[in-house]
Amino acid sequence: MKVAIHQPNFLPYLGYFDKMSKTDLWVYYDDAQFVSRDYHHRNRIATTNGPLWLTMPVCKPDHESPIPIKDIKIIDRRIKGQPWQGYFIQQIERNYRRSKFFNHYFPKLAEIIGSPHLMLSALNMDLINFLRECFGIRNEVLFSSSLSEDGRITSRSTEKIVDLCNLVGADTYLSGSGGRGYMDEELFKVAGINLEYQEFHHPNYRQVNRESFLKNMSAIDFLFNCGGDLHGN
Repeated sequence: MKVAIHQPNFLPYLGYFDKMSKTDLWVYYDDAQFVSRDYHHRNRIATTNGPLWLTMPVCKPDHESPIPIKDIKIIDRRIKGQPWQGYFIQQIERNYRRSKFFNHYFPKLAEIIGSPHLMLSALNMDLINFLRECFGIRNEVLFSSSLSEDGRITSRSTEKIVDLCNLVGADTYLSGSGGRGYMDEELFKVAGINLEYQEFHHPNYRQVNRESFLKNMSAIDFLFNCGGDLHGN
């Protein structure tokens, strides 16, 4: 069984779903420490003037008190004079309304963003599940917090990934390509788990209102421009 483990990010980029689609089991690493400058609560969309960050207003932990992603709360804040939900929806509509698949996907996306959410992870999961469905991904999912709640796993870093793999019966772990720089590969060898690295090559496609291509935007960029065929472009 091939497994991948990743944080439940906000409107993840296309490579996130490419990796997800190539696994039998996807584990949401929801008890990983929240990092304010990571993609846990923000991502980018493409505009005529370049990338635009959509950053979720959250109650950020201080440096003395690390908090897992699952415990991060959304706060009620206005962005440029309007509620953040309205700002996000407005910016997505403004920049993608002329895209080929906008009318098909936008209403549901706007409904999710506009619905009340107390916790960041709850909103992220609703958005990820929406994109999973759009891309036709049907693999099994689990949450690291539920696997760790009884104290069976107290390790950290690569050791925790190996322990999670052992717990769910994985024989192969699929890591992002960035894992080459920090993964302790020997731990996988000792555990008898095959370690693979994702080979993701971002497709180029026509982006509405863009002359030059911007890669690594939120996956909604691909969805609105190309539709739900994840590997068809």
